[in-house]
Amino acid sequence: MTLILLGLLSTAAAALLGGLTGFGYALLASPLLLLIGLPPAQVVAVNLLLALFTRITVVARWWSHIIWSRALVLTLSSVPGLAIGLLIVERVDQSVLRWTTGVLALVAAPLLMISRPRQGQLHRGFYALAGLLGGAFATTTSLNGVPPALTLASDGGARRSLVVDMAFYFVVSNVVGIVLMVLSGGISDGALELVGLWLPGCLIGNWAGTRLAPHVPATAFRYLVCVLVVAAGISTLASG
Repeated sequence: MTLILLGLLSTAAAALLGGLTGFGYALLASPLLLLIGLPPAQVVAVNLLLALFTRITVVARWWSHIIWSRALVLTLSSVPGLAIGLLIVERVDQSVLRWTTGVLALVAAPLLMISRPRQGQLHRGFYALAGLLGGAFATTTSLNGVPPALTLASDGGARRSLVVDMAFYFVVSNVVGIVLMVLSGGISDGALELVGLWLPGCLIGNWAGTRLAPHVPATAFRYLVCVLVVAAGISTLASG
């Protein structure tokens, strides 16, 4: 019962962050769920499913703002990365995945904080590489938003387009990742039960995040995200 309550609070808080940023859900949820005792494989399955459900509403709401030239490249290039990630999981110890999650959180948070948009869109090759890496991160640590977020943060597009492009990428890539995990036996009944228990809190957190986003100063928000994620990453490393 304690794990369920802590997981509910953790995923709801992460969904709030995801609603604010468009990508931060797994960056906070992964280390927190590992910290309360969930196995890495279960964390990946739960996060992919919860992120999928919370991002669908964003795609439906802002469909017309998708920049297809980058969203499709990001999404399609993630598919081989998803398969690569599953091969890695079969050959790597779970303690290594726990440490990898903590280190990625510590590295990604300051990079996301200092990244600034440039003028004009990046070359499609950058999006393809980000999608490939994101796919590999998805099925190993569930941190599939980090490479695309770093890439899109350097793009000169509008914030709403960035958020919905990321949401489209999450929805399609997560569906493919979940199918591959089911075929490989990587999703347990326990993971599905936890998703059912935690989904309402995630939807509420995501809704609140999207409503608060326009009212949070950009600089203060970047620092808050960095502090939360770094703290979660350090806790994960300490618990490992």
